[in-house]
Amino acid sequence: TIEPPLPTGLSISSPDCVISGTPIALLPPTTYTVTALSAAGMSKANLSLSVVASAPMVTYPSHTTSRMMQQISITPVTLYDNGSPITNCTVSPALLTGLTLDPLTCVVSGATPDYLLYRLYTVTVTNAIGSSQRTFSLSVAAPPLASLERVRSLFLLERSLQFLTPEVNLLPPVQQAQLSLRVSLLISPPV
Repeated sequence: TIEPPLPTGLSISSPDCVISGTPIALLPPTTYTVTALSAAGMSKANLSLSVVASAPMVTYPSHTTSRMMQQISITPVTLYDNGSPITNCTVSPALLTGLTLDPLTCVVSGATPDYLLYRLYTVTVTNAIGSSQRTFSLSVAAPPLASLERVRSLFLLERSLQFLTPEVNLLPPVQQAQLSLRVSLLISPPV
């Protein structure tokens, strides 16, 4: 047995009196008395135990796959401050255009126009005690072919309208109104 009770997350096993577990709160130095009973009698021993803050810890899903211009959110699987508030999260190499890393939650988010076959990133999380690093990988695929065709169609339509714009001013007012009506109907992208 042990007196006073161990902090939450720690336990003592019987009959070998091994203390194990992961404490969830800081603990100043505290004296504990361990009592062991056997056929030969009883024995007591005092020990001092403390739980101190340590460097934070972060883990991520090992790999994330997304598409260009699709919203990405890579949330840490675990993020522990280990008794001292997180002061900063950084990433190396730099994230793709449109993606950001929240400096306190270590969440990667955003949408990127960039294609990326595969890249390994290292996130460093820091608190007043120290820092630790963890990696994750990212792949960003091109949009589906249908989306590319829609973008191409809208680009060609926009180019055509730019080409027609100077000619509109040369038409009589009645024909300008008719042409404007036709153009506005063409602007709606196909569904």
